[in-house]
Amino acid sequence: MLLVVFAIANMCMMGAANVFNLFMMNEPLCWGSTLIGIFLFVYIGSSSIGAAIAAKLLRLCARDQTIALVAVISSILDRIYAGSVQNTLMMFLSKLLFSSIILFCQLHGAPSPPF
Repeated sequence: MLLVVFAIANMCMMGAANVFNLFMMNEPLCWGSTLIGIFLFVYIGSSSIGAAIAAKLLRLCARDQTIALVAVISSILDRIYAGSVQNTLMMFLSKLLFSSIILFCQLHGAPSPPF
């Protein structure tokens, strides 16, 4: 079931990759191929690591369906934020921001694990 959760969480990135690249090449960012490559490396790496950490934390106190819902909502919010950025720093911090929000919610809002 967690494989399905992982696939659902990554559908936003797979489906919008070409549109996202065009956004990064045009105003207001105007990035070249090198900076786009660096960003995608950081984005995919942090998504994978963040998904693994969030799945491990959520698995302690939530069902698989809840994990999938949190992943989809996080991906949607990340895309909305990324679509409204105005500079390079905001774009690179977008992934850090949403990873921090998920971890904060899990550490402060989730019930304690039963051990």
